[in-house]
Amino acid sequence: MAIADFPDTVNIKVGDELLISPNLTLGNGAYNPEEFTYEWYSYDYSTGNDSKARIFLGKELTLKTIPKMLVGQYRSYLKVTHVTTGRIWSYKYILNIDGTFGKVGWFVLSAKDEKAHLDYFQDDPKNWNSNGTVYRDINTFWNDQITNTSIDFQGEPVSMEIFYNRDPVVPAVKSYLYVNTKSQTYKINQSDGFTYNSVKNNFKNETASGSPASAEFLSPSDDFANLAYKDNNIYSYYYMLNKYYNVPLNNNPNGTVYRVAPFIAMPMGNFYLYSMYYDMDAKRFMRTFYTSARGTVVNFQSGDFSTADTKMDMVWMSHTAAFNGQTVAILKKDSQYFLVRINFTANGAVSLHSVTDVTSILTDLSSAKHFALDNKYGYLFYVANDKLYQFEMDTKTLKVAKNLNGRKVSLLKSERLVRLHPSSGYSINFTARMDPVLYSIILGTYDEGSPNTSGKVEFLHVQGLMGDLIQTIKPMEGFGIVKDVQYTDMVS
Repeated sequence: MAIADFPDTVNIKVGDELLISPNLTLGNGAYNPEEFTYEWYSYDYSTGNDSKARIFLGKELTLKTIPKMLVGQYRSYLKVTHVTTGRIWSYKYILNIDGTFGKVGWFVLSAKDEKAHLDYFQDDPKNWNSNGTVYRDINTFWNDQITNTSIDFQGEPVSMEIFYNRDPVVPAVKSYLYVNTKSQTYKINQSDGFTYNSVKNNFKNETASGSPASAEFLSPSDDFANLAYKDNNIYSYYYMLNKYYNVPLNNNPNGTVYRVAPFIAMPMGNFYLYSMYYDMDAKRFMRTFYTSARGTVVNFQSGDFSTADTKMDMVWMSHTAAFNGQTVAILKKDSQYFLVRINFTANGAVSLHSVTDVTSILTDLSSAKHFALDNKYGYLFYVANDKLYQFEMDTKTLKVAKNLNGRKVSLLKSERLVRLHPSSGYSINFTARMDPVLYSIILGTYDEGSPNTSGKVEFLHVQGLMGDLIQTIKPMEGFGIVKDVQYTDMVS
């Protein structure tokens, strides 16, 4: 059997498509492709295990695939087998993969049949927010340096976070991508080209005694300064004081703990871990900062309302950089809903702004599932009954910002950055890049009939005077149910 259009060597960049279209002929000219099977494969002997060295690439005569392989040189083959006689022809070529992943872009974490999938939309510094190069399931390109196998996220995906950190095992300053699932927290080293070592990059290395073993979500205020939330507990980490995750901040002097609602209000550009959270049991606002061993009560009074004893249940809470920094919470008492605004600046100053009964103001609030605040104007957004609502809290003006047309919402957020926060010099001087990142509401939706393939992320750039939302970053599609979106938070 003769082969044509078959290369001796193929050179591609990591993450690029590999395309080979050979032509086969038999000496008697009677070649029938249906009488043969085809198998494309490469060998990666760096595994140190011959039984795991073989990498299957395809089973059609034309090879068209994106190899989930790292930078390197691979001996590769096309194996052709005659179905009836069993005769085999083998054709060899060398596959060279080079290049690196860019360090600036968006990560999208989604669930397909409750399995975590991580995609990366790499940005182009010559054309910011273009997101031209897309890597699907990018974790399959990354090998654990201990097992030499690609990272396979275990557990249903929950959240992500990105910030610079240090720990006793790896004291050097590195930017890490944290991927949180229901069973584990993965810590990917962004600074060194998205490397992973399951021993060195282990979340437990940030703990005093192994607890918590993982986090549901993280909330960093600065480099090496972070809060971790797990099972209604909140933990503090401040590397410069040798303070690691240990006894939760929601501890009482008698050794008991109270339950914390799954929300943290933390100003951006905040160097001392100033934070606010909510005690679900005593129904009170609590605050903490970098030296705190336990939270302290936020104590303000307005008429019959007290932040130290609200007598209400927490529905949702977050923080906006607007108004010089403000915590915004929605509380519920019986069938009534209240909007609580607490001034909370990056230098830790706190004062009660207002308490407003919004029961009859915010349409369909009782059925709302997702909330977000924008960081420029402080608008409140929420999703209810197939609509995205936008609320101006000062004028108490409400409008429908977007009709969802039957798509289900899985994510609503604004991006919260640690290094490139709104008051950073870089964000102030490079608005063309940073404005759409910092001042967009990020909406994740999917079609209920095809949840594994219909996931979509939209970036809705917020405008003043309650103007229409504008898409300044191209929507991203092709996900499962979107759980979180994170920007790499690096200059370049």
